[in-house]
Amino acid sequence: MKCIFCRQDSTNSVSVEHIVPNSFGNNIAILRKGIVCDKCNNYFARKVEQPFLESETVRVLRQELELENKRGKLIKDYTYPRVGKEYVKQISTDKFFVYTKEDLSEDEIAEKVAEYQKYTAETDKVLLEQNIHTSRLLAKMALEYFVYRCNSTDEVCEYVGADQVFEDIRNYARYGSRKIWTYSARRIYSRCEAYQGDPFSAVNWEADILFLGNGEVYFIIVMFGIEYAICINHPMVDGYKDWLEKNKGISPLYTSIERIKDSYNEYAKTIYSKAELNELKQLFATKGERK
Repeated sequence: MKCIFCRQDSTNSVSVEHIVPNSFGNNIAILRKGIVCDKCNNYFARKVEQPFLESETVRVLRQELELENKRGKLIKDYTYPRVGKEYVKQISTDKFFVYTKEDLSEDEIAEKVAEYQKYTAETDKVLLEQNIHTSRLLAKMALEYFVYRCNSTDEVCEYVGADQVFEDIRNYARYGSRKIWTYSARRIYSRCEAYQGDPFSAVNWEADILFLGNGEVYFIIVMFGIEYAICINHPMVDGYKDWLEKNKGISPLYTSIERIKDSYNEYAKTIYSKAELNELKQLFATKGERK
């Protein structure tokens, strides 16, 4: 077996790979041992994930969302937001919860909400701007999630590791081979959005792959309410912006399954012959040998 990034033998690798960093609340999307070799796994942890996770803005966010690190510890370094004492959560576009032991007047509550809105605006400004650490993390996650979404079979791993369409983004994620790989970033819901109406739960992240009729493939992930989209084919996002315009700005994660299927069928007809389509269906349908 070969690593999907460096293409070196990974048969004896002992580490599983968390697609979304474990310290960002991911205990589900994990690649089995050998898909990413130990050397690449360690490299990503130190050079790609850590610069993102340890940036001050993300650390403050992790404190606010009370996300534990790999050792099960919470960040408690910042005076604001005052998690566990007095704090505000925005659970939908126009609904806020103020957690406090004090009896507050309406004006005092409004003041707390305004303070939180100012804080979120300042942190969002950083989270939404183009950043090489975010870009390389998205590139890494894009390839890994593609493998994960296609059942992580040996055949899919070989395809992703060898096919030319993945070469540039693979090298960018692993070696930082260009200044920045452009991505799309926009807030689509509040960072503490209530999950299925439960104000005490929130969605930390969710992701999928989008295929476009022009032959482009995008990795879409929403983290803390911000939707990030990165193209696997090349470092541009014009095709994704066009797709959003045609679909009234609705995220691919929330559009109809029929629309996603139509988009994939258009992609397949553009890229593959009928014979190749049949071959790919067999490739992605097989379970493969798990080592």
